[in-house]
Amino acid sequence: MRLSAFGTILVRILSVIITIYLAITLIFVLIRVVPGDPVAILLGGEATGEMIETYRHELGFDQPLQIQYVRFWQDLLAGKFGISLMTKRDALQDILTYFPASLELCLVAILGFGFVGGILLGVLSSLRKNKFMDAFSNLFSITSISLPQFFIGLLLQLVFGLTLMWLPITGRVGIDLFPPTKITGLYVLDSILTLNTVALVSSITHLILPAITLGLAPLAQTATVVRGRMIEESMKDYIQQCRACGLPNRLIVFKYMLKNAISPAITMIGISFGWGLGFAFVVETVFAWPGMCRYAAEATVYKDFSPVIATTFVMIIVYITINLILDLIRSYLDPRIRYGV
Repeated sequence: MRLSAFGTILVRILSVIITIYLAITLIFVLIRVVPGDPVAILLGGEATGEMIETYRHELGFDQPLQIQYVRFWQDLLAGKFGISLMTKRDALQDILTYFPASLELCLVAILGFGFVGGILLGVLSSLRKNKFMDAFSNLFSITSISLPQFFIGLLLQLVFGLTLMWLPITGRVGIDLFPPTKITGLYVLDSILTLNTVALVSSITHLILPAITLGLAPLAQTATVVRGRMIEESMKDYIQQCRACGLPNRLIVFKYMLKNAISPAITMIGISFGWGLGFAFVVETVFAWPGMCRYAAEATVYKDFSPVIATTFVMIIVYITINLILDLIRSYLDPRIRYGV
C-alpha cells in the first residue's frame, strides 16, 4: 500500500526521532557500563578520594543510573549537553568549534574526491570494458577498499610529505600563517570570501592528503556501482535506438546513460558521507586534523560522555540532512522515485 505524501513525511520524521533516541540512549549506556571512573581518570593519580567524591557529586555521577538518565534527557531537551570534563567548557560549544574542520574534510573527501572522482572513473571504465583502463579501475577499487585508512594515511605522509616534501602532513593551515577570518569555519571557503590567497593555497594543500585518505574507499565504491549500471544501461533498447538514430556518443553517455546510472551512486555516497563523518577520527588522528571526530575520540578515552553525546547528535542531524538533500536530487533525476513507482 502506497502512503500519501503527508504519510511518507510523517513516517520519516518518526523514524528520525526513534533513530536519535536509540543512538543517544545506546551511547549513554555504553559509556557508563565501561569499567573505570571518568572523574578519577580526569583528575589523575594524585587526586584524593575526597576530591574524587566531591567532583562526582557536583557532576551527579553519584546518583543511580536511572536518575542520571532522566536528568540527562531533561538537560538534552533543554539544549544542554553538559560540561566537558577535558576542556571545562560547554560540550556543544566545543563541538561547534571543531565541527567545521570535520565538515570541510568530509565535503572535499566524500562529495568532491569520492563522488565526482568515482563517477568519472566508473564512466571511463565502462566505456573501456575489458581493456586496460577497466582492469586498472577494478584493481584500484579492490586495493582502495582493502587497505586500512591509517596505513594509507601514513603511506601518503611518508611519500609525499617526508620524502618528496610536496605536501604538508598535519594541521589545516601552515604554522607560520594565521587562519582566514572566520565566517563559516571552512578555511577554503573563508579564504575565498575574504580574498586571502595565501591562506587559500595553504588550506588546499593541507586538505589534499587527508581528503585522499578518507575519500579513496567511497571513490572505489562509487566507481564500481557506476561502472556496473553504465554497462547495464548500454545494453538496453533505448540506448540501441539512440545509436541507430546516429546520436553522438557523448550525448548518449552523459545525457541518457549516466542520468539513469547515477541514482544508486547518490544513495551510496549518502551512506558513505555518514560513514566518513563518523569514522573520520582515524584520518583526523593520523593527520592531526583538529576536527570533531578526533575531539570525540579523545573524550571517549576519558569517558567524557558529554562531548560524545553532543557529537552523536550533530552527526545524526548532518547525516539526515545530507540524505534528505540526496533524496531530493534522486527524485529530480528519476521521476519513478518522485511518483513512488
